[in-house]
Amino acid sequence: MSHDTTSSPHASRPVVVLGAAGRLGRELVHAALRLGQPVTAVARSREKLRETLRVADNPLLTLTEGDARDAEAMVAVMRGASAVVNSAGHAGDGAAFIELGRTVVHAAERMLGPGGRLWFLGGLGVMRIPNTNRLGIDLAGMPEMYQTHRANHETLRASSLDWSMLCPGPLIDSADRPAVDTLRISTEVLPVEIDVSDAPDDARLFARLRERFPETTIPYATAAEVVMRHLEKNGPFNRQRVGIALPVGHTAEKQGWTLGKRG
Repeated sequence: MSHDTTSSPHASRPVVVLGAAGRLGRELVHAALRLGQPVTAVARSREKLRETLRVADNPLLTLTEGDARDAEAMVAVMRGASAVVNSAGHAGDGAAFIELGRTVVHAAERMLGPGGRLWFLGGLGVMRIPNTNRLGIDLAGMPEMYQTHRANHETLRASSLDWSMLCPGPLIDSADRPAVDTLRISTEVLPVEIDVSDAPDDARLFARLRERFPETTIPYATAAEVVMRHLEKNGPFNRQRVGIALPVGHTAEKQGWTLGKRG
């Protein structure tokens, strides 16, 4: 692990962004800088960070190399942090993603202590469907890989941290970025209504859930701003899953995005 010597320390403690070279990760870094928040951007390659972030030298920004799968590297990068945001890993990595989640959570407990602030990326499927006790990932039709979000949620719940799990639908690049205060944001339950009045079977319930995906397709930059505006401890998203939907009447599509079926 090495630090970028061109960055200078800031009076406030930084938020640490893991997976900062990824598509959401770099938007998290940009959102922090827009809000005047010191940020330590972490990825396995400092050169890739420089290439993807494309940020001029900024006293609020530190670039750091570290692998989110390496427990001791995570302990080192979290030292002195005010909060940690994890966007490293991918649901499709299966057991490796679950193990990465455990590594990040345990390092955060060690360095931030009980009540330490951690944001973790999940997905829409781990939210509860309104007026039911079902999660999206309970339904046949939801890709099996999203079960990793269930496991990571269980790891978070078992921790002593002040955690929040961001659970958007598909994330997209978009120049049209709705203001955070116009979004529909919910905790634990999906932010869109699903008709369950006729007690639909799994297939019909999944079809109705899928119909609402365009309302929960969120720009990366918007999702990042939601996180960076809610870094405070004991805030409204304390130890909760957080769903996001576009303003009422708005929809978006992820080009080329298709949903497979569980085997």
